[in-house]
Amino acid sequence: MKDSIEMIHVPVMAKEVLEYLVPAQGGGRIIDGTLGFGGHSSAIIRKNPLVELLGIDRDSYALNHSRALFADHAGRVTIIKARFSELADVAASIGWNYVDGVLLDIGVSSHQIDEDFRGFSFRRNGPLDMRMDSEEKKTASYILNKSSVEELSEIFKNYGEISGAYKLARAVVEKRGVKPWLSTKEFSDLCEEVLPSQRRNGPPVATLCFQALRIAVNDELNELDKAVKGAIRLLKKGGRIAVISYHSLEDRIVKNIFRRESTDCLCNVKLPICKCGHKASVKLITKKPLAPTAEEIKDNRRASSAKMRVAEKIV
Repeated sequence: MKDSIEMIHVPVMAKEVLEYLVPAQGGGRIIDGTLGFGGHSSAIIRKNPLVELLGIDRDSYALNHSRALFADHAGRVTIIKARFSELADVAASIGWNYVDGVLLDIGVSSHQIDEDFRGFSFRRNGPLDMRMDSEEKKTASYILNKSSVEELSEIFKNYGEISGAYKLARAVVEKRGVKPWLSTKEFSDLCEEVLPSQRRNGPPVATLCFQALRIAVNDELNELDKAVKGAIRLLKKGGRIAVISYHSLEDRIVKNIFRRESTDCLCNVKLPICKCGHKASVKLITKKPLAPTAEEIKDNRRASSAKMRVAEKIV
């Protein structure tokens, strides 16, 4: 493998991923639904030399690096450009009808944040892009310039949980009447101007604004919902899914799906007998989400908000 690429990317909670997801021996099939620059996948195939791995991502730039990284493992590692919500179809396309493990590391990679031209960071001036897949048409600039006040307000409220979402949306529409939204700095400045930091020791308000806009551009929450449900269906009995999320909106989706799929009956508790017929398909391996160690956070501050949940297929 090409160590120069590997050293660039520091995968979050890699130790926990290996412990909970990867068998120590015996091989198996694992899907890394958020391959990125291959940090987790590199660790996975090192731990178990018999594991076959399918890596999926929609970021062409990251995929080019990963293809180079795994060039010497073409027989074991298959890399395909796709959304992680399509993982079941992608697996079927290579003849995988079931898998032993699925990893989803949700969120923006350090590379995407650090690249000005991607427009993910409010700390770096660049175009208002925010697309995970540069071949998609809808950018952050498009949303800010074309959406109504009501649509923008819903985005800021639902995806950023921003107090004053309507006020910000109205300011966006007023300003674009003079000049279209093009740069991250201009939008960040407006967020700070209209919505000063909302709570003590909380994140800069622009963080929440950029999060909301990025989620809207990439339809991230719907993608996550589809991916987790698809992964559970694809797991064989005893197989595991591990999901690393970085904010409450993502974690809530994972928690609710895991809770539902680990419950036998979904009927109202007042009903004397079950009428829904629902049967649990997974058991929870982590009752509460795992968090990075203090040592990991010290070495990689971007890991600080990570949470990992793990479930195991039981049927």
